[in-house]
Amino acid sequence: MAQLVNGRKGVIVAWARWLVAILVLLFVVRSFFGAQRTLAEQGGFTLRQLQVRWLVVAGCIYFLALLPMGCYWILLLRRMGQPIGWYRGMTAYYVGHLGKYVPGKAMVVVLRAGLLGSARTNLTVAATSVFIETFTMMAVGAGLASALIAWQFGEYRGLL
Repeated sequence: MAQLVNGRKGVIVAWARWLVAILVLLFVVRSFFGAQRTLAEQGGFTLRQLQVRWLVVAGCIYFLALLPMGCYWILLLRRMGQPIGWYRGMTAYYVGHLGKYVPGKAMVVVLRAGLLGSARTNLTVAATSVFIETFTMMAVGAGLASALIAWQFGEYRGLL
């Protein structure tokens, strides 16, 4: 009987993961076409104007720019006692960024924690680590912005 319950739970979890993935993909596609429609209304932009090579370059730069925080997140998880491999951790980190395009931004936590979910990973710790990583990234961004403002606008230090 216990195996039957665990088997059903596994099927439900698998279906839920697919449903979440499909919903995120739908929100991303909706956001993309909504932005394209808005741009077309404002200035005659069409998808034919996109240059694929620049999209690839931008994607590579985006990937590389997020790499240090992805490494930080995996090390944070390990420090919190979660046995996370690099491949699985980085996959969850990058896929989690798709959750930013869903209203409310909570999907980032759901996607990352869901992709890390296993018998060896505590989902509460995984979800907590997402918040710590997010706040750390915000603090790093604020620190860099402050340093750049102080450097560029040093004569206006009173405004800082």
